[in-house]
Amino acid sequence: MIRLALTGPTGSGKTYFCALLRAQGVPCLDTDEVVHTLYKDRAFAAKLQRTLDADILDGDGTVDRAKLRELLFSNGGAMEKLSSVVYPEVRKVCLSFMEDAEKSGAAAALVDAPQLFEAGFEGDYDLIVALVAPKKVRMQRIKARDGITGKAALARMAHQMTAREYAARADLAINNDGKTDLGKAVEALMLKIRRMNGAED
Repeated sequence: MIRLALTGPTGSGKTYFCALLRAQGVPCLDTDEVVHTLYKDRAFAAKLQRTLDADILDGDGTVDRAKLRELLFSNGGAMEKLSSVVYPEVRKVCLSFMEDAEKSGAAAALVDAPQLFEAGFEGDYDLIVALVAPKKVRMQRIKARDGITGKAALARMAHQMTAREYAARADLAINNDGKTDLGKAVEALMLKIRRMNGAED
């Protein structure tokens, strides 16, 4: 089985790309959803609060994401502490997901990991795909998706690597600029997967 990682900046279209792959029978895991699930776990939330030494919990004992965002913006060292707790747990879930997919007989499985390079998870995958897009295109998508201003969208984009950096570190880069046929890109990727698995064309 081929272990795929999908990464790229916000607004590049990773969710849609995953939907196309699922239609081809490729199991996909969204690490953002994994993190959100962790934040709802009271034991994990308590551990995170102890590590950050700050009030980040909601009234029900889960992580209050608004409080956490405020802390990350105001405390320069908070992100490193957060990562030290979150990344190892996310990696466990990703590895378990891949193991289950392989046992089920899947030819490939994909993890959607925007923070792949920051977390240092590259070595867990056979093929890393970067989905990128021009800054202006991404900003418009984020505004439409989240109902925020252009200024707020740019603020989110500022905390990520550039499209060029993602592409340089990936095995395969796809430019989702609105003109590229992502369906054909997925077909090409599925062909590559078959070849990597030793199947004949």
